Amino acid sequence: MPVRTAVRELPLALRLLIVAQTASVFLTDTRFLPVKHNVGAFEVVAALISISTLIYFVTKNIPVRFHRVMLPLFLLVIAALLSSYKLMTAVPERQAFSLLSIVILMVSSVVLLVWYNLLLVRERNLDLFLRALTYAAAVAAVWVLMDSIASGGNISAAGPFKSRSHAGIYMHTAFWLVLVRANWPRGSRWERVVTYPILAILLYTISASGRRSVFFALAVGLLVLALGMFVSSAKAGRRVAMFVITSVGVLAGVYFIVSDFWEPAAFFKTRVGMVDERLNAFTATSVEDTDIDFVVLQRQGGVRAFKENPILGIGYGGFWESEYSEGHEMHSTPMRFVAELGIIGVLLYAWFTIEAIAAAYRAWRANMRGPYEAVSLILLVALVSLTVSYGYNRQMTDRTFWLLLPFAIAFETWSLRRRQGSRVPGPVKWRQPARVARTSARPIP
Repeated sequence: MPVRTAVRELPLALRLLIVAQTASVFLTDTRFLPVKHNVGAFEVVAALISISTLIYFVTKNIPVRFHRVMLPLFLLVIAALLSSYKLMTAVPERQAFSLLSIVILMVSSVVLLVWYNLLLVRERNLDLFLRALTYAAAVAAVWVLMDSIASGGNISAAGPFKSRSHAGIYMHTAFWLVLVRANWPRGSRWERVVTYPILAILLYTISASGRRSVFFALAVGLLVLALGMFVSSAKAGRRVAMFVITSVGVLAGVYFIVSDFWEPAAFFKTRVGMVDERLNAFTATSVEDTDIDFVVLQRQGGVRAFKENPILGIGYGGFWESEYSEGHEMHSTPMRFVAELGIIGVLLYAWFTIEAIAAAYRAWRANMRGPYEAVSLILLVALVSLTVSYGYNRQMTDRTFWLLLPFAIAFETWSLRRRQGSRVPGPVKWRQPARVARTSARPIP
């Protein structure tokens, strides 16, 4: 029988830092440095929690664990450094933004490693994170609503976010995590009930953002979640169906009812009618084929950059100020790697994405017909929906994704250990069975 090691409890300071970083993820309008990409409370708390975790793990002799999804991400950092060296030597004036982009990628990698290990110290840390994120997302969504009310229904009101686009992208990720919380087997009943109005206000915030790419990704996610009911147990299927119907009902209420008297809801109704333009822009080959020429011009610039620099791209963070750009940073995450890191970057990014979705799939398989079945299905659908969203949006600077991913892979680790009958995801020590002396087969007279 395996010897179970003692279940550790994180120090209070580390648990408070988990809550603090979860809350700071939505403060995208907080700036500590005058740079394009935000360096604010989230980055400061990330540094504090990383240093504190390192000290705690060293003093308690806790081994640092890695997940297979981290390897392509670490290789992406190396590729970005190599490409940046080429960029900075060829075009020195692009040095600052390229270095900042690499630092953000490195910080995201560290956050993934640190949070994955923190969530593996004790399974209840998953509960702590979900609870903190649910209430932080609720506060941020209410903040957006109150800001809109105070401004007389201004569609640009964004509360703690830098812009309404940020609100839509971040709340899209938060929506899936709160949906996980609503289906989490542990916790009190009243907390699960409270998630219903929280989910409703998150959906309102997403709708008021007017982000059509997020609308499409959310619709794809809800559709895949609905299809998942047919391969789930009856109990999990009922729970999933209830939340899909509730989500569609909330969005329909905003579209058909609230839009008659509230400007942000009317803006949502208008933008929904323009989703087909966004989809046409992805398939258009020239600016004459679409009304959104910005998307086509960015894609054409990315393709030109790839053709001229096919192996390692033009340099990570180099597209924004290059001759291939229209004066904007590349929005589409896959196209960014096509232009800035070439074939190497595209392959590494595809590997990273596949590993993330595969981890959620393994967790779903491990939890089928169990109490976490609905949770694992939602996490799998969340990563699929986010991948669709990042076809247009910037993934590497979406802080909520870098909290969802360590949660998903830590949940996978716990699920596999739970299925194997071990309570802790660490090395298992085995006692050797006592050696039995050989005896004669003859019966004792």
